[in-house]
Amino acid sequence: GMNAFATSTTVYFEQCYLGKKPSDDELMFVAAHELAHAQLSHSNQYHIQEKVERKLSPVDLGQLVPKDIRVANETNIPTVVGQAWTSQFNKEQEQEADLLGTQTALAAGASPLGIHEAFVRMAKERDEDERTRLAAMTETKRTIDQKNTARQQLDRLTASHPEPEERLKALEDAFGDKFWERTDLTFGAPCPHP
Repeated sequence: GMNAFATSTTVYFEQCYLGKKPSDDELMFVAAHELAHAQLSHSNQYHIQEKVERKLSPVDLGQLVPKDIRVANETNIPTVVGQAWTSQFNKEQEQEADLLGTQTALAAGASPLGIHEAFVRMAKERDEDERTRLAAMTETKRTIDQKNTARQQLDRLTASHPEPEERLKALEDAFGDKFWERTDLTFGAPCPHP
């Protein structure tokens, strides 16, 4: 369910993502985003992060976890704190890769509209996944789940990626409001096409 991911040497696209026939411009952005993780040494930073995280105590990081989540998850606080710290680290890396990936895709001649398409697709897939998850629950569980604000906060706190809307807003802050509608937004000359 990741659509694409990268190791330090390879970018992978899932067949189910390619089967949805994303535009060439969207694919260029997604590939550039994944390459940006390698260029920024995020895979190496992940190993550094694992070592640092083991040295941090729940006391040091307790401020990351709101009180209602601490109460609801008393026995799991060390795990929750570690997940919250990891989440914050991962979200920063995603936004760094979005920024460099956007610059790289635009330099390669991608339309800014393809970048917007990628985030619209992510938001749509997230919403479809949530509808499917809720539909699979019994009515009682669904009602409890929708009222469980501590669980919802925990999900947001420990997510590995910022929400698509948040990521797109960060790019708007860097490139201007609705940058995907601009026709003059390019970096360097486009790559020649055969």
